[in-house]
Amino acid sequence: LQLQLSKVPANTATFASTSSACAKGYQWRGALQLKAEMQVNRVPANSITHNATVSTGGREEQWQKVQQPMDDMRVNGVLATPITIYTTICAYEKAGQGRRAAQPVENMQDCDAPADTTTYSTAISECVEGGRGRRALQLKEDTRGNGIPVNTITYSAAISACHKGGQWQRALQLLDDMQDRGVP
Repeated sequence: LQLQLSKVPANTATFASTSSACAKGYQWRGALQLKAEMQVNRVPANSITHNATVSTGGREEQWQKVQQPMDDMRVNGVLATPITIYTTICAYEKAGQGRRAAQPVENMQDCDAPADTTTYSTAISECVEGGRGRRALQLKEDTRGNGIPVNTITYSAAISACHKGGQWQRALQLLDDMQDRGVP
């Protein structure tokens, strides 16, 4: 993987592209090796290189390693993006750790990461799948408090949490709220 040997310039863009290729090719070790090489060459990481490392961790069921890139981003002052949060949630899910799906959303403020509808909807869905219905409903409520627009997927996931938790009255309230807001 040594980029110097191939006479390719060792810069953030090159490493980001190569890291993404490792992620698409399910090459966890390659992504980690690139990350180490970036540090040795003092090439600054960006959200793309971190996202690739997270993504390959989920695919390789290395769930213990999924949170590390988020922590590295925070330490190195790299701003997480909604894609970073979404990728982290999906990596936990792929690694069979859906119950950890709310963790990236809970850590968003610590990372100064902007949240979006997709991030929250995915986290809510994964909390439901991970048996954390109450947390799923709390995330749904957090969308309102954080000014995050919601969509059919967000509501469907929250209603599913109510269903699984035997909270039929709350499910009906969500359905009414959905209709009142004109969400199709």
